[in-house]
Parts: sequence; structure tokens; C-alpha cells
Amino acid sequence: LAPEAAAAALRVPLEQGGIGIDSAALDYAVDRSQKYPFFIQLWGKALWDYSAAQGVGRLTEAHARTTEAAVDSVRIDYYEGRFKEIRKRKRLFIAAVAVAEAFKGGSEFSEGAVADIINAALAAEVADEERRWEAAESLLEELVALGFVWRPADSRFIQAGIPSLMDYVAEYR
Repeated sequence: LAPEAAAAALRVPLEQGGIGIDSAALDYAVDRSQKYPFFIQLWGKALWDYSAAQGVGRLTEAHARTTEAAVDSVRIDYYEGRFKEIRKRKRLFIAAVAVAEAFKGGSEFSEGAVADIINAALAAEVADEERRWEAAESLLEELVALGFVWRPADSRFIQAGIPSLMDYVAEYR
């Protein structure tokens, strides 16, 4: 999401529930959510639960920092689930690692460039070039379907779905 939309997705439900949040706390949560909807939901729940449990009517950055452990626990479980899902298939795992390495630093690539990255990574697995290209195209579509990479509407470019998940896959491969 855009930064403003991510902030609103956190702030509005909290305010509707009678919970205020200062700008530093909101900025902190938005930054840590990577503006990814699932992580925004995690932050919203963690902040809401903290407010209810502690009787806090206005959340500060210190409160947001305190809730981060709860968010991280669920986030790591999410990463582990996706990691296991990807590792089930050797070629999908090879493709995901290669793509994760290429996307370090938040790059954006054309679909063709991502297919090239996957194709090169599969060279040791699939000797026949035509079959390798077919596999690369198919694996790219699977990575899109998993949300590992994202294809914005009406775009030929591919972006990281969740950059921190890519970092996790690259680190723990």
C-alpha cells in the first residue's frame, strides 16, 4: 500500500475503537509493516490488544515498540510456512532463492528479466533449453500466485511481494 493508505488502515480502526495513536507510533508501525496488508493487520491487532490489556487510550512509539515482539512472532511463523511451502518442490525453491537474491535492495525487473533469472538458476537442473524456459515461465507464475513476487496491474514489471520474506528465504536457504 501507499504510505498514507497503510497509515489510514492502522489509524482509522483504532480511532473508531476509541484508541488514539501518535504520529511516531503510527510511523513506526507503518515502517515495520512494510506497508504490506497482512502485516498491517498484524500491527493493528497487536496495537489494539495492547491498548485493551494495558488500558492505554493513546498509543505512543514506546507502546508500538513493545508490541513488536507479538507481531514478529506471527511474522516469523508466516515466513516459516511460506518457506516450507516453497521448499516442497526443488525447482520452485531454486527459483525462489535466485529471485530473492536478485531482488535484494528492492529492485524491480521486467517479467522477461525475472524469467531469465529463473532460467539461469535452473541450468543445472534442466539441460534442454526449451524445457528450461517453459519451467522458468511456469515457476514465475507460481511465485506470483504465492505472493512471493507481485505483478502490478497493467505492468510488465515484477516487484518483490514481501521483501523481508525474500530476505528470509535467501538467508535460510
